[in-house]
Amino acid sequence: MRRVFRFASAMLAIACGSLVSAGMVVNEASSAGSANGSTWIELYNDSDSNQVMSNMRIMSGSVSVQFPPLLVQPHSYVVLCDLIYGVGAFESRWGDSSELWGDRSFEEVIMIVEMPLAPPELNDSVVLLDAYGITVSLLRWMAEKSTVRSWERAPTSADSA
Repeated sequence: MRRVFRFASAMLAIACGSLVSAGMVVNEASSAGSANGSTWIELYNDSDSNQVMSNMRIMSGSVSVQFPPLLVQPHSYVVLCDLIYGVGAFESRWGDSSELWGDRSFEEVIMIVEMPLAPPELNDSVVLLDAYGITVSLLRWMAEKSTVRSWERAPTSADSA
């Protein structure tokens, strides 16, 4: 009986460890801090397998949005932003300002998805939830200055920025 208990405990520890260390992670949140600036959230697939994002939700401030059908490749990034194209939008700020994402090699490595997002506040969080409403990843921060507009997870295993 003791041997069965040890085996079951070991299997549970391995399974829980896998769930905690691998999967989608909220990696960064940023806002330009103005009415014509883009808000974006970076997610990272920290696993060796594809991650299907449909039925998952992202909570940014008071806004909760369900993902469209989306497949994220292993060890790759996806950026959620409130505005991809236009003045102050993600592509004009982080791309080549061509009004087309993916037309340059450095743009091809990151998938972009436009979604309604709330601009991050000084003391805020971004939460990634699975189809059952269970937290998959959480990034929270506390800032003292209104000039801070980007928060990045460090180290990647922490839940604070």
